[in-house]
Formats: sequence, structure tokens, C-alpha cells
Amino acid sequence: MPSERPSRRPVAFVASALCLLVAAAVSAVLGVRLLGQADPFARALEAVDPTGPEQGDLVREAHTGVRTLAILMFAIAIALVIIVIYLLRRVRPESGGAGRRIAAWIVSVLALLFPVTILLHGGVPLTIVAIPHTYTGTNAAHVSFPSSFQHSAVTLDAVVVVLLLLAIVLLALPPVGAYLGRSRIEPASEVDFSVLRRDRADG
Repeated sequence: MPSERPSRRPVAFVASALCLLVAAAVSAVLGVRLLGQADPFARALEAVDPTGPEQGDLVREAHTGVRTLAILMFAIAIALVIIVIYLLRRVRPESGGAGRRIAAWIVSVLALLFPVTILLHGGVPLTIVAIPHTYTGTNAAHVSFPSSFQHSAVTLDAVVVVLLLLAIVLLALPPVGAYLGRSRIEPASEVDFSVLRRDRADG
């Protein structure tokens, strides 16, 4: 008979879910901060050469790029919340829960990509804010986000990276694997009741 899955959620399982939720909240905060930088960043670019023939296109592209990054952070936050809800669903005896852990790992690794990129660049890289390469040799290339924002972005993303890595490790612990169940509990309909019938007949 297959070994029975623990009925109570292990501490490591609950802690991993909390890490994912906090990472989602921090990602959302960074998304809000990015949205707040869209207009100031566009105005800074516009001030470089207000009469430039392609200045309007540059400003629009940069503005769209910053907003796109903010939307990406919101998408990461939503994906993490969804995977936590999926993880916390009640584990039914007739279905294994190992797929939930795999799904959580996949989402966590994908969610790591953008924060790690920010950490490696020491801030939000302008190369992914849609600054055209034709402007790399002009004054527009020297326009950047405020250093205070870049420092806070690095700090927030470092927190996200640590939390996601911690969640990945916690989900890999044996108690979590036992709870989510590599082997399914045998449903009642499949239990052999012949032993009980024999005992009753003997009595």
C-alpha cells in the first residue's frame, strides 16, 4: 500500500509560499516605481534636443519602453500570486501534487530573469528601455534614471532574487515532496474490504 501523504502543510511549504508572495509584492512595488519614472525620463530626453527632427520618436519610444518594463514587473507579480494560489490548493487523495512544485519552480526561474538582469547591470539598463542605437553617440545616450531610483531598483531586485531562490530551495526539501506526494494515497474504492468481511464472519 502506498505511503500516506502528510495531512498538515510542512513549515517549509508554507514558508516557500510566503517567500513567493513577498517577492510578488516587491515586484509590484518596483513596477509602480518604474511607472513613476516614465514621464520624468521622457522629459529628460526631450530636454536634450527639443528641436531635433526625430526627438518626438525617441521620447515616445523611451516612454513606451519604461511603461513596458513596469508592466513586466506587474506580470511577474501576478504570475507569482497565481502560482501561490495553485500551490495552496487542497491536495486531493486521488491526484498527486508533484506537478505543482514543478510549476512553481518554472515560474520562479522565469521570474528571476529580469531581476538578475537589473542586478548584473547595476540598475535598469537603458538598452532594454528602447533607446535606439542611432542615439548612442548623441547627448541622449547620457540621459539615465536618477541614481536614487537605480539604487532602490537594485535593492528591491536583490530582495526578489533572494526570496525566489529561497522559495526554490524550500520547495525542494523532502517534507514538501512528501506533502505534495510522489505516490498517491490509495482511494477508498480500491481498498480491499474482504479482510473486514472475513473478520465479521469469524465473529
